[in-house]
Amino acid sequence: MALRVNFLRKHLVRTLCLCAALAAMPGYARGADLLPAHLRDLAASAARRETWPRLRTYAHSQTNPEWRGWAYFLAGYQEFEAQSYSEAAQDLAQAAQSGFTLADYAVFCQASALSQSSRPQVCHRHLLVLRRSGYR
Repeated sequence: MALRVNFLRKHLVRTLCLCAALAAMPGYARGADLLPAHLRDLAASAARRETWPRLRTYAHSQTNPEWRGWAYFLAGYQEFEAQSYSEAAQDLAQAAQSGFTLADYAVFCQASALSQSSRPQVCHRHLLVLRRSGYR
């Protein structure tokens, strides 16, 4: 029973973090209310491997760079957690390129994924780019 409660708590925390970040976005007084329903549903099941391709498909279909970035970020973050570092690095790169609210964090996560996938030279280049952009 404890495992099930912990598993559900993880999903709830991730969804709440997404909503909190969206609510904090400048110009979005009610950011969490603006989250597209389909993305909210995908976020709720993002920990499941079968959801990752659907997140990528959603991201690819988006014209809004904010939602595109969030979808790629959710896929990449979950892939990183599952130790699928190559796939995580690719999706996190797409998230960073979208320019969404957490683009700097996506670059940091991408560098972490590259580091874990035994590609430290590429990781170093990404961290230099992040440093030049003023991220501290």
